Amino acid sequence: MSKTCWVIVSVVAVMVIAVALTVTLLLVLRDTDPFEYDIIHLEGEGLGDLESKAAFTRFRNGANMFWWFYPSLAESPQDRPIIVWLDGVLGLPPSLYANFLMFGPYDLNMNLASESWIQDYNLLFLDAPVGTGFSFVENSTLIASTPEENVEDILYTLHSFYSLHGDFQQSPLYVFGEGHGGKLAVEFAVRLQNAINDGNIRCNFKGVALGNPVISPALVMTRLGFYLEELGYIDANGREVVEGLAERTLNALEQNDSAGAFDNFLALEETVSNEAGAVAVNIKYIIDKLTRNQTEGFGGQRVSLLNKLFPEIELNRFMDETVAPALGVRSEAPYDYGRAAALDAARDTFMRPAVDKVDHILENTDLGVWIYNGNLDALSNTPGQLLWIEDLEWSVQNNFIGNSREVIAIEGLVEGYVRASDRLHFYWMNAAGHSVPLDSPLAMRSVLQRIAGY
Repeated sequence: MSKTCWVIVSVVAVMVIAVALTVTLLLVLRDTDPFEYDIIHLEGEGLGDLESKAAFTRFRNGANMFWWFYPSLAESPQDRPIIVWLDGVLGLPPSLYANFLMFGPYDLNMNLASESWIQDYNLLFLDAPVGTGFSFVENSTLIASTPEENVEDILYTLHSFYSLHGDFQQSPLYVFGEGHGGKLAVEFAVRLQNAINDGNIRCNFKGVALGNPVISPALVMTRLGFYLEELGYIDANGREVVEGLAERTLNALEQNDSAGAFDNFLALEETVSNEAGAVAVNIKYIIDKLTRNQTEGFGGQRVSLLNKLFPEIELNRFMDETVAPALGVRSEAPYDYGRAAALDAARDTFMRPAVDKVDHILENTDLGVWIYNGNLDALSNTPGQLLWIEDLEWSVQNNFIGNSREVIAIEGLVEGYVRASDRLHFYWMNAAGHSVPLDSPLAMRSVLQRIAGY
């Protein structure tokens, strides 16, 4: 064989080896799990007789996110949708509020809830961000300080869930978020869809459902004075006070003072009650009749309503003394102890709008976006929410704007209205405040059926 032939053969051989090595490397990279976490299984005796799984997912060398999964009571739970519930830094954690007060399988007296969503849906409660609910950090520096860290924590937790429940990977997945949880939900949806596209997680993601979401809070504040005056809670002078606070909040954001804007947001209740003249108003549920000493805590925290429903139960003590031992949660810190730190960590980002994330979901994915808003919530008042919803910039926004509202009637009662396009849906919920599942459960079930089909 000539020297030239040997050279050609050698070159070809080198090329074949290079291609083989490249393919091998790609296969190795494809099979490498990009997620590093540990799952801490809780081995308590359990709470009640229904099947459930509770655990911590530990990541970032000491951040621990608590999750609690209830498979549906339907005959084939893998064929039913999974509802992931997020709440955020304000309000009450999902392991308590959504679970025991809204639609979980048991109430606070440990009686089976007849209207629980578990009849038709798989429920996955996440105490996010870390520091809230049962979720905790082993070092205070591990409290997430950016939206990116928060959604990454949630992604790791969801990945760990599927690592134990691979038979649910084809179940339709809907991420629900209430209040600040709505902002978490849209930020997480973008991250999750990217992870799906990259092949880093397998699930049947369908979309996000946002309940009275805090998506553009400073903009929504600009309609609060109008809202309260129209309902008779304040007069023209009070409206001027509230709108002055809203204007200062917008100015703070424009000057990149997000922390100052957040401080104004947290001052809303005091301003409305003490300076604008409403006096003892629950801005999350405007028809709540409060006494002056019940307005402590942001948004009234539904104090009067919860006291009426469960006057003998102190909520955090119930989680510490009843739920934690039953699940096998062992912690010296009390339930929800890290909320103040999580809230403080959110000061620089909470008020920044996430409207661009909603636009991104609508323009760049096939996911659905469902928004439902309780009309009795002054904090996330419906006129203010419509300012950003009707100003979305995705390419077929005009189809949504051009569609007429439809009435939602249940047993002859008008419970609300809906305007919908193929991907975007907005619900006006009449007899509800900040938490539609709690205030108007039958109407919420009707909305849920429209979203997820059961």
